[in-house]
Amino acid sequence: MIELEMRNVSLGYDHHPVLKDITFKASPGQFVGLIGPNGSGKSTIIKALSHVVEPTGGEVIIDGRNIKIYPGASLPASWGSCRNYPSSLHLHGF
Repeated sequence: MIELEMRNVSLGYDHHPVLKDITFKASPGQFVGLIGPNGSGKSTIIKALSHVVEPTGGEVIIDGRNIKIYPGASLPASWGSCRNYPSSLHLHGF
């Protein structure tokens, strides 16, 4: 199990800020959910944790190490994410 952390992270695309000064820590054994309306930055946070999007400020930390030390494909494989697509949800009896 690993620890994921964002310290004062700001994110954006093409010089347009999307999120500013995000700080959180997910410790081993915790389950974390990102909840918010469309366009609120949930996927952008996951992309930053996956080293797909580079923060414009702050640090993304995995197990106490800055994510920048990991070449793209060598990120720890002991964490994962699960996306939820509304079209795949089937509620019965409601």
